[in-house]
Amino acid sequence: MPLGAQRIAIVERSLARKGFKYYHLGLSDKCDECEYKSVCSRLKEGALYEVIDIRDKILRCLLIEEEAVVVRVTEIPIEIAIPQKKSFGTVFTYSTVKCDPSCQYYRYCVKPRSLEGKKLRIVERVKTITCPKTNEIFTIVRALVEG
Repeated sequence: MPLGAQRIAIVERSLARKGFKYYHLGLSDKCDECEYKSVCSRLKEGALYEVIDIRDKILRCLLIEEEAVVVRVTEIPIEIAIPQKKSFGTVFTYSTVKCDPSCQYYRYCVKPRSLEGKKLRIVERVKTITCPKTNEIFTIVRALVEG
């Protein structure tokens, strides 16, 4: 999905608002029985999406067992810390970085498990940081999930 491309998605009714951001964690076995599975299966597992428009259609999601709303989303880059040596190319395979929750860079280092092993494409290099615990050099990048 090219940067800025839009898709239709389904989100929990209480979260259906413009600007809401979420990671698509993939499909569940419950989704196999859902008539709307084709909508959710078009999203990339591990990708970060932002709601840009809300539709009037309300339906029942089998996964969350609540009312859900049809929305329009766009994939947005994930800000993520990667070891500097991985930041010289344009595509890298994500692997979890161990980080202390009290660290100022924690939000860049720890991402959903659904990203583990995924290929990400760097769209921007933001800045270089030094891990306060290990002194390892990392680059914070903005990246999109490949595929």
